[in-house]
Amino acid sequence: MNGLLVIGYGNPLRGDDGAGPEAARRVERLGLPGVIVIECHQLLPEHAEALSRVARAVFVDAHQELSDGGIEVTPMKPAENPQIGSHASDPASLLALSKALYGHAPEASLIAIPTRDFELREGLSDLAAKCVEQAVTMIETRLAPVLHGRADNE
Repeated sequence: MNGLLVIGYGNPLRGDDGAGPEAARRVERLGLPGVIVIECHQLLPEHAEALSRVARAVFVDAHQELSDGGIEVTPMKPAENPQIGSHASDPASLLALSKALYGHAPEASLIAIPTRDFELREGLSDLAAKCVEQAVTMIETRLAPVLHGRADNE
């Protein structure tokens, strides 16, 4: 099993909450081999099937509680007590659902993008835009190359 799934989620009509989908769009435009991209408003149970088909997954989301220091990357594991709703879920619960239904949950990470503004408007703050670039660069240079057996510094 190979491939990298990037899921960027959030609401682009709520200012910085659109950071996840914006990162996903930028990764998709790169056309990286072996990389599948999903851009969505929220995580759904249906995403478990896509997770079951890849070796690695990266969730990208906006987080207000982070400092202005840059993105934060957290390894994700399937939840022991998943909270699966009919309309929304969280990364750990989706990983658990993928494992339960399809017998496989990929190695996964959450890239949290620091944000400030969730007001009703389109567009990102300067902080969120800068951190989206950091996230895209990380996916392009550190995560996607692993698919092809290249080290981070090659």
